Amino acid sequence: MFRDLTYCIAAQRLSSTKQMHRTRRWHLLSNSDATSAGSVICDVRRHMRSPPTRFLILILLIPLGWWLLGQARSSWQAYWILADCQQDKAVITKEFWGGHGRLVYRYAVNEKQFTGVSSPDWKDAKYKNVRIGEEAIVYYSASHPWLSLLYKPEGFISPLPALIALTLAGFIVVTAIKPKSKWALNVDAA
Repeated sequence: MFRDLTYCIAAQRLSSTKQMHRTRRWHLLSNSDATSAGSVICDVRRHMRSPPTRFLILILLIPLGWWLLGQARSSWQAYWILADCQQDKAVITKEFWGGHGRLVYRYAVNEKQFTGVSSPDWKDAKYKNVRIGEEAIVYYSASHPWLSLLYKPEGFISPLPALIALTLAGFIVVTAIKPKSKWALNVDAA
């Protein structure tokens, strides 16, 4: 009877240091056991999260984090504009290079020039289709005059998108840190 010695690496946690180490499992296999050996090795390796998988999970956090930072900045800007709103005239200087119908404008507060980027006021028919060189109303914060928009914000936070994004970010972080947690995303689904 032909016997084969196979070496299998299994991940086990040290309870005190929580570091990974390798344990040797020797399987004595006969010819009839060859098919089950492949499944044993595959099962052990399936439960081990590879560093490239963790890296890919962390890559998912980059656009999500970028979006969250943008939402946080927009909320902060809208909060201060609503807190101590002032309005004045601004001159549209050009279209923003990022597109989406955003405009670059210039306005003055206490004889100091500021530049801003915003979408036009889509609610006001007079300023809805404002063009380069024309004037529009700008809303800015009196305490932070560099924060401005061409429209008055309705609120300072959009709770539903922020809640969804923070929840998804939490699951991604848990998956990257502790892949076997019950809260981790299953990215290695068979």
